[in-house]
Amino acid sequence: MRLSALFISVVLLVACSGGAQVHERKAYWEQAVSANIRPGTSRQEASRWLSSRGATPYEEKRSPHILSAKVEEIPTRYSLVCSYWSIMVHVFFDDADRAVRNEVDASGTCL
Repeated sequence: MRLSALFISVVLLVACSGGAQVHERKAYWEQAVSANIRPGTSRQEASRWLSSRGATPYEEKRSPHILSAKVEEIPTRYSLVCSYWSIMVHVFFDDADRAVRNEVDASGTCL
């Protein structure tokens, strides 16, 4: 039973892997965001830059100090488990609405 569960877990992880394309696109967005939304950037400027890249920025419900946006969707070609990967940007602001840091992450939409 344990061996079956382990086998299924490994198969699902491998099947949902994003491969090199996801890593390349994530690296691209990390570089682009760090070059264009530096510490001290206003919320308005950050939102405008994200919008200019085709994204729709929104405030995180968990914290009004986080502006997030899905900047890219990468379809998977050979996976039976995952349909696509999303690249997300999160910009964190201080009380004066100035950027203090940002994060870029990738997450798969999988069964």
